[in-house]
Amino acid sequence: MRKSKLTFMFFFFLQDIEDDLSVTYPRPAPTPFHQSATPTPVHQLKKKKFSDITFIVGAPSKAKKYTGHRLVLAMSSPVFEAMFQGDMANKSRVVRVTDIHPSGFENLLRYAYSDGLRLQSIEDAMMTAFAAKKYALPHLLEQCFSYLEANVNAKNVCQIYEFAQSVDAPLLIFLCLNIMDRQTFHVLTSPSFPMVLPSTAELVASRGYLNLYSEFTVYTSLVQWGEDECKRRKIPDDPDNIRQVLESHLPYIRFLAMSPEEFAKGPAKGGLLTLDECFSIFMNLAIPDCVPVPPGLSHEYNKRSAPPEYFICTRYRGLSYSPPGRPLRVFGVRFSTVEKNIFLVGAAFPVRLDNNYYAVRQPKYTGVVRIARRMVDGKIERQESEVSFQLSKGKDTSFTLRKPYYCRRGEKYEVELQAHALISDDVIVPLLRNKKREDVVEGVTFQFIPFTRIKLSSILDITEFSELHFYC
Repeated sequence: MRKSKLTFMFFFFLQDIEDDLSVTYPRPAPTPFHQSATPTPVHQLKKKKFSDITFIVGAPSKAKKYTGHRLVLAMSSPVFEAMFQGDMANKSRVVRVTDIHPSGFENLLRYAYSDGLRLQSIEDAMMTAFAAKKYALPHLLEQCFSYLEANVNAKNVCQIYEFAQSVDAPLLIFLCLNIMDRQTFHVLTSPSFPMVLPSTAELVASRGYLNLYSEFTVYTSLVQWGEDECKRRKIPDDPDNIRQVLESHLPYIRFLAMSPEEFAKGPAKGGLLTLDECFSIFMNLAIPDCVPVPPGLSHEYNKRSAPPEYFICTRYRGLSYSPPGRPLRVFGVRFSTVEKNIFLVGAAFPVRLDNNYYAVRQPKYTGVVRIARRMVDGKIERQESEVSFQLSKGKDTSFTLRKPYYCRRGEKYEVELQAHALISDDVIVPLLRNKKREDVVEGVTFQFIPFTRIKLSSILDITEFSELHFYC
């Protein structure tokens, strides 16, 4: 860059001489601004100039060699800094990396030298994310996650879900669960489903809500997965081995939700069930609960359907309403879950417009939601985001988080909404409340702790959320 600046000044100097002496000199064409005479960092990476470290990346049979500069890499990653600096630094000029795919490591190097990233596929994004996580590059990791979030679909959702679980990416997990629940037929019939992990196949089969026309699709897809799993285990794919492979999956197949015709042409003839189990299912299909269902089989008669947008946990219901005694501005709740992790997507609080409110437009407010997470070891993690909400007559006010918040079971959470403006005119709040200590929804037990603000209670009316909106 310095050399190009001197050349540029020299050209101006020649121009001045021409104007003064009226002499014409041949001039070379000017160099475009984006074509600098100084090589870019990526060019330096390709040319290997002044490189002082070599990486051999990948499995021994498919390893690739990359060169780099210790100083550049140490400035980009704290892991590289620890590797190359200090008394315990690795002084070797060759470093072997066997747990990262070469394409992911190459993208990491390109990002470290130029902040540039070119992802070609979801596999490329996942391999790069593994490298970014290992070498502590959070911005690169976020870009990989964003690429996957934009490209997840019914065909690759199981693959991305398994990746998201391995790197602890809650938003990706949330998106994958929604696709599994709402595009179930396409997920189960995709060519990639027979190749999923046993835990993933069990997860899909165990979901309480699935967007399916018939439970027969679950059965056929699991049998196909079982046949492929037998081949992966290098055992014959006969009915006995498939039954053994599907032992943990079988209790989730709702045979009693099938029609008699579906059961007769599929499970009854497939050899997966014993004669006694088939007899019991046929009897209960004809007359529900006429004979006991054998152990290890589902007792569910109801067909699964698409899930709601979110599930609702209720803290309390307002029994009667009156104008608030003090202005409203702070709302919140404290809770923990017992059985499952959940995704918190929003909440509601019982503030309504007075029935005598006469304006045509419903008032809108904005505020900030602060979420504090108290972990098992006592540490506290905080996060906040902006939200908006609108008051209306006849129903509680609700808001939705911009991104779902992942809540882990056994940990305590405090969610607080602070409005940017006071809410005091033309509104009513519950006068009588019946607060619960816990509520059980979709197999999740919510345990509540009173929410208070001692310093603000004499100035503002502190109101607890009446509902939590979540997904699991």
